Amino acid sequence: MFPVSVLFKYRKDFEAPTMAEGFAKVEKKKFIRNPWEPEYKNKAIILDADDTVRRSSGEKVYPLKVQDVQILPKRKEILAKYQKDGYFILGASNQSAIAKGELTLETAQACFDRINELLGMKIDWAFCPHRIPPLGCYCRKPQSGMYVHLIETYKLNPKNCVFVGDSTTDKTGATRLGMPFEEAEKFFK
Repeated sequence: MFPVSVLFKYRKDFEAPTMAEGFAKVEKKKFIRNPWEPEYKNKAIILDADDTVRRSSGEKVYPLKVQDVQILPKRKEILAKYQKDGYFILGASNQSAIAKGELTLETAQACFDRINELLGMKIDWAFCPHRIPPLGCYCRKPQSGMYVHLIETYKLNPKNCVFVGDSTTDKTGATRLGMPFEEAEKFFK
C-alpha cells in the first residue's frame, strides 16, 4: 500500500505521456480493479460506531465514559440475524477524541467492549485514534487503512460485505474498495 501522501501527490503532479516525448505509441487503458484472490471469500457487516450502533448519553455525540454508551434500537436483533447467516460483524470508527485528549485509548476500547457487551456479541473494532486531516492519516476514514486491515484479517471479499454508516466519509471509504454501503437508518429499519 502506498502512503496516502504519495497517492495525492501523484494525482496532483501526473502528466500524461505524449507522442511529442518520443514514444512510438501511447495507449490509454481503463483502470480495472483486480478481482480478489480466491481465499478472499468471507462476508461481513462492517459498522461505524457513533450514530450507527451507539449514541452517547453524555455531553458529546461520542461517549467519553463507558457509562455514556447506549445502543440504538433494533441493532441487536438485526445484527444477530446477519451473524446467524454467516456474516462477520466488524467495526471501523474514527476516534479523534483520543488525539484531542478528551479520551484515552483504554477508555475508547472499553467503550467498544461495552457495545459488545450490550449487543451480546464479539465485534472486532478497528479504530483510528488520530486527528490528523485525512490527507495525512491512512487509517482515518475515508482512507482505506481500516478497511484493508479488516479485509486482510478476515479474508473478506468487499463485494460480499456491507458497510453500514451515517456519513459521507463512511460511504466514500467503502466505495473506494468496491464495498456496498448502506445508511444506518435504512439498514436498521
